[in-house]
Amino acid sequence: MAGDLVIAGGALASHADDVFNIFIELAGGTSARFAVLCAASGKPAASFSNFASKLEALGIPRTHIELLEVSPVVPGWERGAWAESEIRKLASADGLWMTGGDQSRITASLFSKLSDNSLQTSPLLDLLRERNSVSHADGGIAVGGSSAGAAVMSDPMICAGTSLGALNLPLSDKPGDGEISDALCLAPGLGLFREGIVDQHFDTRARFARLLTAAMTEPREQRRLAFGIAEDTALIQQGSAQTLSVVGKGGVFVIDTRVAERSQLADGKSEITGGIFHYLTEGDFYSISDKELDFSAKRRILSTEAGFAVPRPIAVGPLSPYGDLASFVCRMLMDNRPEELFRDPATGLPCVRGLLCDSIPDWSALNVQSESNPVFSGWEICFMRTDRQNSGRESSLFYDEIRDAYSCSNIPFRIFRFSAHLV
Repeated sequence: MAGDLVIAGGALASHADDVFNIFIELAGGTSARFAVLCAASGKPAASFSNFASKLEALGIPRTHIELLEVSPVVPGWERGAWAESEIRKLASADGLWMTGGDQSRITASLFSKLSDNSLQTSPLLDLLRERNSVSHADGGIAVGGSSAGAAVMSDPMICAGTSLGALNLPLSDKPGDGEISDALCLAPGLGLFREGIVDQHFDTRARFARLLTAAMTEPREQRRLAFGIAEDTALIQQGSAQTLSVVGKGGVFVIDTRVAERSQLADGKSEITGGIFHYLTEGDFYSISDKELDFSAKRRILSTEAGFAVPRPIAVGPLSPYGDLASFVCRMLMDNRPEELFRDPATGLPCVRGLLCDSIPDWSALNVQSESNPVFSGWEICFMRTDRQNSGRESSLFYDEIRDAYSCSNIPFRIFRFSAHLV
C-alpha cells in the first residue's frame, strides 16, 4: 500500500497554509505530534524554528513539534539517524516534514557508505519507510517536504542538473557544485514515493528536459511516470484513497516516457520521440490503483471553442510572450485555433514550438551569407495535439471556471537537435 505524502515544489508562499493544512489533516489534525528533519539545510536550527512557527500559527502546540538532530553539517549530529533518542522521536510522531536545502545532505544523513561503496540504510530511515508504507489512518506516518525535501522522496532522486545539461552531457556520478550544475546527476533517494521520479521548482527553472531524461534512465520495461511540481504547489498522495491530487497555485506536470525513445538521426543529431505529457491542477486526480487520470471536475474545452487565434506560436527563452510551459501548452496549443498552429514536419500534427539554445549567436556573422558556418544551435521541443482520427489518445483541454485554471492530457511531444544560420 501507499502512505500519505505531501510533496511540495518549493517556494511556498500564498498557498503555504493550504499545503500545511493538508499535511496536518493527513497526520491526524491539530492534536497530532510532528517531527521535523532539517538535514538538507546548512542552518538546521534556523530552518526548524521557521517551520515550527508555521505549524504553531496553524494551531499545533509548540510542545508537539520536535527537531530531529540529524545533519551532516552539525557536529555530533552526523550519526543522529542511528541514535535511539531520534528514533524515539520519529516513532512517536504522526507527521514528519523535511525542509529544503540540498537533498544530498538528507541522503548523506540517512545512509552510510560501506567499504565496497554500497549504501546501508540507517535505523531512522528503516523506521520511516516502514511507518510510511501505510496511511496514517492505518497506523502510519504522514510525510511532507518542500524543494529538497520533495526531491528526496523518489528513488532515484535528482540531485543536480539543468535541462540543457541533461540533453547534452553524459550522466554524472556526483552532483558537482550544486543543484544547478549542468550535468544531470541521479542518486538513491528515500523511495517513499513509488509512482515515479519527482522534480521540484519545475516550471520556474525550466526542468522539463531534465526530468524527461531522468525518467528515461530507467530500463524501458520498468519505466514509471515522472512528476514535475510547480512552485507554491504540492502533489498530495492520499494512501487510504490510493489517489494523487494537487493543491496550490500551479500544477503538476506528468511525463509518460514508457514508450519514448532517444535515437541518433542520419545527420548525427539526436531526437527523443514517443513521450506524452499531462498537466494536473486542483480538482484533478490520478488513481494509483487504476493508473488513470480523472479530469471530471472540470469542463472539457472543444477545439471549436478556441479562445485564441495566435499564428505559429513559438517560445524562445525568457523573453517569450507566452509565459510558462503550462500556459504555453494549454493556451497556445490547446485553446488556439488548430489552423493557426505550426505543423510538425515529422508527424504532420498541429504543434507549438519551443527552443532551447546552447550556443551564443555569432553576431559578427550577421553580414556573412555562409551555409557552412552555423551560428546558433540547440534543442527544439514540439508539443502536438491529436484527435480521434489520428491517435488512439485524443489531446484534451479542461477548464475550471471557479479557479480560472487549465489542465490538459495526452499531449505528445518530441525533442530534437537543431542548428541554424542567421541570414
